[in-house]
Amino acid sequence: MTIIEKLLENHPVRKTKKQKEAFRNWLIGEAAAMGYTAQEEKAKGYASTNLVVGNTETAQVTYTAHYDTPAVMPLPNFITPKNIGFYLLYQLVLTIGFLVISGAAAALAGFLTKDPAIGSLVGMAVCLGLLFLLMCGPANKHCANDNTSGVAAVMEIMNRLPEEERSKVAFILFDNEEKGLLGSAGYAAQHKGVKEKGLIINLDCVGDGENILFFANKKTRALPQYALLQEALQAQTGRNLLMEEMEKCMYPSDQANYKLGIAVCACNHGKVLGYYVDKIHTPKDTVCEQANLDFLVDGLVAFAAKLPQEATALSETRTEEEDPKAKTKKLVTTLVGLAAAIVGMALLMVYIRNKGEMPAFFLIGGSLLFGFGLAGFLGGAFGKK
Repeated sequence: MTIIEKLLENHPVRKTKKQKEAFRNWLIGEAAAMGYTAQEEKAKGYASTNLVVGNTETAQVTYTAHYDTPAVMPLPNFITPKNIGFYLLYQLVLTIGFLVISGAAAALAGFLTKDPAIGSLVGMAVCLGLLFLLMCGPANKHCANDNTSGVAAVMEIMNRLPEEERSKVAFILFDNEEKGLLGSAGYAAQHKGVKEKGLIINLDCVGDGENILFFANKKTRALPQYALLQEALQAQTGRNLLMEEMEKCMYPSDQANYKLGIAVCACNHGKVLGYYVDKIHTPKDTVCEQANLDFLVDGLVAFAAKLPQEATALSETRTEEEDPKAKTKKLVTTLVGLAAAIVGMALLMVYIRNKGEMPAFFLIGGSLLFGFGLAGFLGGAFGKK
């Protein structure tokens, strides 16, 4: 039985505290059987528990993936990494739909009760309820690609990596990516050297699609290690490899919390949309191709073999507290989001109280301000950077 088959059979869903704990215990046992010591590490202030294998402070490269799985959604989290315009349009349409539902609930409640204040409260409750369902709703029972595929790839690398290469490599399985990259943000806050100087290769949704895309920023592409990575990957066959510039693309995942983070995903391709990731966060997320894992694992093991044996500690001490700039950024995000939500709600109340006689701006602008403001408030309050 392959690793992906074991994961899908024993731990297909990793969303609740109990499910995550069972998975972590299982992985610690699997790692021990491979000759590794896996350790749980709490991300203080981020309500997350990461799994760490090896020394990330001295490793030449750290392979990562998030192990948590998402809530089920009626529509997929559709990602087009190289078509930023369509990606933003899709997100905007979903946001407008979200706000329309909340606004309609507010209007209906206000009409039935003849009390605009009650209507406003109902609209706010519906909005909060929808946000809760997106992050904490019923678990998606099918998560083969997002992100069981990434976890399987990391475990396959651990299993196939020769003993003599293991000191060069570390591994992290992040918690709570689906709630706002919380596990990776917490690890970055506690390990400043890794955040600033560690080469991170993050595997997220690598199982569905014959096109394997790597996204790296300019600073990462300038590293001598990046040329070795290209060389190792280009020697592999069976999949279409694309090495992309992150400045021209968009792929929201845990690598974003690291200065030298590389994102990796698998995509299908369409004539109009270009490269895309679909089906994730829905019951249709059932595909993880072993050929994708083999391509990535062989390439990333070969890359590790090309790295020098010498290792320099990235930082002398482990920082437990979040730096002041990050705290200030979170506070500003929270306060600005709260202010926008309050203004938006005020505009909606004016519109409702005047029984729709006010300009449409009050309804549309109020809905948008309230929705985006609430999202900003929750994002800042829950620690997303």
